[in-house]
Amino acid sequence: MASRVSIPTDAVDELHKALSVLSRTVTHILQDRAVEEALGVGISYSKVQVLRLLSRRGGQTSSQIARFLGIRRPSVTQITDALVRAGWITCRVGKQDGRESIHKLSDEGRRRFNVVRRQQRHLLRNTMRLADKRDVERWTTTLHSIAGFLARSDQGFKEYCLQCGAHADGTCVLIGGDADCPFLRRRDPKLTANTRGPR
Repeated sequence: MASRVSIPTDAVDELHKALSVLSRTVTHILQDRAVEEALGVGISYSKVQVLRLLSRRGGQTSSQIARFLGIRRPSVTQITDALVRAGWITCRVGKQDGRESIHKLSDEGRRRFNVVRRQQRHLLRNTMRLADKRDVERWTTTLHSIAGFLARSDQGFKEYCLQCGAHADGTCVLIGGDADCPFLRRRDPKLTANTRGPR
């Protein structure tokens, strides 16, 4: 149960500011700059996440991508159409359900995504070299802790996909989060079309 101890507004505002600065810095360095440096052109975070998802989980339907990104299917169509035109993903009609398209990473898309991932890892390694090893270990523990406590402050997090399925270890990125999601379950073609996941 949450403590009823009074917390000064200044402390709340300072934490919010620190988290906002961290969020904007991560977005700018690891998303915008890393992608542009790796590819020579900027692409949206959503497109990178689709490439990451397809790299990690293989072929996905438009509905699965929509659930994963937390957006509606028309928006998914815009994203996937752009990636198909770029030659980074392929699209074919599903065998089980002719109304669903299956999206897969093309060889070029896999190459491009791997270049982005290498650039992000390079930037993080540089960051880690600048810090003491013990600091880095504390960062990871602290960030997991903050994410967990922040999520628990709002019960809505149980219905929000944090996109863990697109990360290398395939585990829920939110410690204490709802790990019962369609991207962590064993793949069963019969269940795929009817699976309702986090929104």
